[in-house]
Amino acid sequence: MPRSIQAVLVLGAIALAAFPLIPLTGGEFYQQMLSQMMILAIFAMSLDLLQGVSGLVSLGHAAYFGLAGYALAFLTPADTPISLWWALPVSALGAGLAALIIGFFVVRTHGIYFIMVTMAFAQMVFFLFFDNKALGGSDGVYVNFRPDASLFGSSRHRPGKQRRPSTTSRCCCWCWFMPSCADCCSRRLAVCSPASA
Repeated sequence: MPRSIQAVLVLGAIALAAFPLIPLTGGEFYQQMLSQMMILAIFAMSLDLLQGVSGLVSLGHAAYFGLAGYALAFLTPADTPISLWWALPVSALGAGLAALIIGFFVVRTHGIYFIMVTMAFAQMVFFLFFDNKALGGSDGVYVNFRPDASLFGSSRHRPGKQRRPSTTSRCCCWCWFMPSCADCCSRRLAVCSPASA
C-alpha cells in the first residue's frame, strides 16, 4: 500500500479514536456540528449503497430523507418532546412506505428513464410540501423540542432547556457508525489505489 494512503489511514484512525472525547471537551457548537456531520454521512453512505453497489443512479434520493424529517415534525406535539424510541421507527416507516409506493413505479424503468423518473418523483414531493401552507410551505415545519431519548420515562427535560445527549449514547452511535464508514472508505481506497489498476 502506498505511503500516502497509509498516512491517510493513520490520521483517520487517530481522528476516530478522538471522536468519543468531543462531548467531554468540545463546546455546544462542535457537538451540534459533529451530530450533523454524522447524519449527513449516513445519508451519503446510503447513496453510496444505492449507486456504488447496485449501480442505480437516483436523483430523488433526498426525498425520503425529507419525508422522514417531515414525519417526525408532524408527530411531535407543540408543547412536549416526543419519545425518540417510537418516533424514529414511525418516521422511518413513513419514508419506507413512500419509497415502496414510489419504487413500485420507478423500478419498472431502466437507464436514463430511471434517472428521470426518480427526479420527477423527487420534484413532486418537493412541491407537495413547498407549495402547501398546511404542510409548512417554503418555511418548512418547526419542531419546538428535540426528541426525548430517555429510557423508561426517566426524563430530566426542563422546558426552555435543551438536554445534551449523554456521552454513553454518543459512544454507542460512534461504535455503530464508524465500522461501516471505515468499510466504505477502505473499499474506495482499494479501488482507487494504483496497485489495483
